Amino acid sequence: MEGLFFNVHSGYVEGIVRGYRNSLLTSSNYSNLTQCETLDDLKLQLTPSYGEQLANVAPPFTTSTIATKATDKLVQDFRYLRAQATGALAKFMDFLTYSYMIDNVALLITGTLHERDTKDLLERCHPLGVFEGLPALCVASNIEELYSIVLVETPLAPFFKNNLRSADLDELNIEIVRNTLYKSYLEAFHDFCTTDPTLKGTPTAELMSEILGFEADRRAINITLNSFGTDLSKADRKKLYPEIGKLHPEGSLMLSRADDPEAVRLAVEIVGEYRSFFDQGGVGQGPSGNLGGAQKSLEDIFYQKEMELAKDTFTHHFTFAVVYAWLKLQEQNFLALCASGYYDGCIFHRSISTFILQTGDPSTVNPGKSIGNPIYGAQFEDEIRPSLRHNSRGVVSMANSGKPNTNGTQFFITYAKHTHLDGKNTIFGKVIEGAEEGGTLEKFEALEVDKKHRPLEQVCIQSVTIHANPLATRGIY
Repeated sequence: MEGLFFNVHSGYVEGIVRGYRNSLLTSSNYSNLTQCETLDDLKLQLTPSYGEQLANVAPPFTTSTIATKATDKLVQDFRYLRAQATGALAKFMDFLTYSYMIDNVALLITGTLHERDTKDLLERCHPLGVFEGLPALCVASNIEELYSIVLVETPLAPFFKNNLRSADLDELNIEIVRNTLYKSYLEAFHDFCTTDPTLKGTPTAELMSEILGFEADRRAINITLNSFGTDLSKADRKKLYPEIGKLHPEGSLMLSRADDPEAVRLAVEIVGEYRSFFDQGGVGQGPSGNLGGAQKSLEDIFYQKEMELAKDTFTHHFTFAVVYAWLKLQEQNFLALCASGYYDGCIFHRSISTFILQTGDPSTVNPGKSIGNPIYGAQFEDEIRPSLRHNSRGVVSMANSGKPNTNGTQFFITYAKHTHLDGKNTIFGKVIEGAEEGGTLEKFEALEVDKKHRPLEQVCIQSVTIHANPLATRGIY
């Protein structure tokens, strides 16, 4: 009977979602993609899944085109589903968009803090997080105005109202703001799935409770590990933990008291599965245990678990959870496409001993002269964070023309501490393996170069993998 009534209101949407799932790239598809030698070959391989989106694309065919068209397909499919949804399913799908809204509002807050034209930032907002009142945020000329508008004009108002003040919206607190909003969002979504009269006691409540609980636990663990060495107090850290999940409340209390990765490891041991994650990730295993020291990072393992939960959801029927699972799988499908070869073959065209190693120009003729094909257009703005500094060997940062907001696709790795670059180049990563004595970075620094600091021996990037996206190498099904 439960299935009968479910199908009356929501069976059509569930059926469409299961059809969408069949268009996701498989392990076989990814294997074929690795054999592509040109972007046109890549386009041909993507035709079964993205043929409609790519059919009328005019040359030149670029990686930014793939990213744009993949996003267009995701948004088009989701909006079609939302148009068919009614009642509790419609509200459920609205909850799915709130996470994108949080990211979009955080982006606009950052832009307002830097006194940028927030209208330009609208183009960088994720389409699924765009809502009717979002353009109104661009009217704000300062943080106080923006805060007032958010409380009135956006679906996120309940998350802001009881948790944040306008004084909290500053650059140093922006990640705390984001995590506070996510905490409220996860708790509200969990409450809806488990207490709404339509969903209480159904497969949707059971599956979403597990999925959202895992997401809450993952955030609590990551917040704790990332807080070490920062000014975030233990009391403030605890406020960011969602009050759901397997770790709540005992594990969360232990996490709030942790001073190092080993203490985090002990805190999560109350959940056997999480203990195995730390074993695989090499976290909290003495001096050698760290996030980057193992074959798989802890974040890789978390993402793999998230995808397993999403895949397992499709073995159940009569549940809204398949919509959530499809959206997550499609997101990872998109990330894999973005990692499908842009930097493969890029030459390390500049090496200055004790300074930097530079690459990122896909041109094979006179590399270093082109900015490449950045996803944001010809050039994109700096994203300077005062907390990120060029204060050690192995810092990865965007290269530019020497002027503000001239980023392309080129980047460099520092050979040493160079704090004079702070505020001038956007830092986005750090070498976690190979920067040690005798490592790969030292071998690069020892290469002979010409008068223009070009290595005499041509060395290039073989391939790039986004480690937080295991689907790029494994496939989804």
